[in-house]
Amino acid sequence: MSDGDLTKDPIERAITHHARYLVSAHPLRGFRCVGTCGAGGGEALIVFELVAVVLGIAAIGYLLIALLKPERF
Repeated sequence: MSDGDLTKDPIERAITHHARYLVSAHPLRGFRCVGTCGAGGGEALIVFELVAVVLGIAAIGYLLIALLKPERF
């Protein structure tokens, strides 16, 4: 810690430390890679995302029909 860090508010010091930690790369790991570069994840997540999109569109369609034709519900 430098002399400037001692005069800061403890919360400000914690925020500064956290921000530095988020930006810095671990020397052995480097920066995180984008996408699925580790074990697992890939195809299984795509299936779950597609199911979520289909269910979301169905829910929005159901709500729109219920809004436009409430006598059917």
